[in-house]
Amino acid sequence: MVKADIEKQAALFRKGALQLNGEGEKLKLLEIAEGQKAQVSVLGEDKVMQLAMLEKILEAAIKNPDIVKVPGVLVQGSSSGFEGAAAILGNSNFLSSFVKPVVSTLVPTPK
Repeated sequence: MVKADIEKQAALFRKGALQLNGEGEKLKLLEIAEGQKAQVSVLGEDKVMQLAMLEKILEAAIKNPDIVKVPGVLVQGSSSGFEGAAAILGNSNFLSSFVKPVVSTLVPTPK
């Protein structure tokens, strides 16, 4: 009987704690929403969307730095073709996954 009362009081305590946590989370989210509304009114909806996208991209790059690739080639030219992209891809290991290396089977000639 005493054990059941203790369990009931513990359950009521946990319920109250969870309820307070939920109310705190609700207030937090309401404050965030108000801040976002103010941000939209100052920057505009399109800029806020761009900012949110940039934040998500940066978070992803921090979690997985391997997704960020910086080419080691500077290509300058006046044409509007694909020379720049071809030069960058040619210098990367991207194409090597598609092209098999040519193995030479030269036999030295006797002297």
